[in-house]
Amino acid sequence: MKVVFFTGFLICLNLAFTDAAIDNERIQQLQRLLQRFDPFTVRNVSLVLSDDISVSLNSAVVAYFSNFDLPQDDEVGNNINATIFIPSVSYNVDQLSISSQKLGIDYAIPSFRAVVGGVSLAVSHSFSHNPLKMETFLMLAQITELSVSN
Repeated sequence: MKVVFFTGFLICLNLAFTDAAIDNERIQQLQRLLQRFDPFTVRNVSLVLSDDISVSLNSAVVAYFSNFDLPQDDEVGNNINATIFIPSVSYNVDQLSISSQKLGIDYAIPSFRAVVGGVSLAVSHSFSHNPLKMETFLMLAQITELSVSN
């Protein structure tokens, strides 16, 4: 689920970065777009990795991800360096299970709530034109606070 959240957020960020550095107006437009989906709910998701590891999720709600700031935004040629700061993201998860025959694990978590505070994402992205192609993409995530309860 976190992968889905970050992938969607980074796709939006990438689309916003393609022409020029982001100004305040573009940040506000992106925030308004994300507010339409904040909070969003995922239901009945099942994944099987390497024909063995099974992950299933009954439902999950992710909230407060549209409240972000962009304290650093540098574009030099085909390189973009940015820092994204999200004050808080909340997750409510219902029925998460992970199992693997080969590893001998079978875990089930009925429900939990997680609050991640002070998420800072440092993104470095280089691309080329003709054709438009991503050359490198690096991301460093730092979390100030994490609270999990059930």
